[in-house]
Amino acid sequence: MEGHIKEPNYSADWGDVYSFGHHMKAKAHREGRDLLLIDSGDLHDGTGLSDTTNPDGRITNKIFQYIDYDLLSVGNHELYVGDVTKDMYYNFVPRYQGRYLTSNVNITINGVSKPLGSLYRKFRTPINNYTILAFGVLFDFHGPSPKL
Repeated sequence: MEGHIKEPNYSADWGDVYSFGHHMKAKAHREGRDLLLIDSGDLHDGTGLSDTTNPDGRITNKIFQYIDYDLLSVGNHELYVGDVTKDMYYNFVPRYQGRYLTSNVNITINGVSKPLGSLYRKFRTPINNYTILAFGVLFDFHGPSPKL
């Protein structure tokens, strides 16, 4: 997507991403196919657009929430700054009602460790009725915010 200083060849904007996902899903369904929209994390920083707020992603996450993802998972970029992780936990993860997967990532709230998102998701695809079991696993990450 546009806005990333280090990747000037990216030319899509937020509307393009939304439109692409919406139209590709509709086309797949017309053709009798399932299409899953999946995001593998790192939504919060590095785009140039998300880096302009405190915490990073406060405004861009509201835009991301319009995309009807089937599955999302946490990336390491959501874990470097405690305020960013808490913003994800309280304001982003609930929108996806079990579709935001963090199988091996916890957050500590009021001294209690709990999963940042859902541990897994099992569902059936809408067109071909395939059973999907998905996990959102982060690599062996050793750099979370000390505030978590």
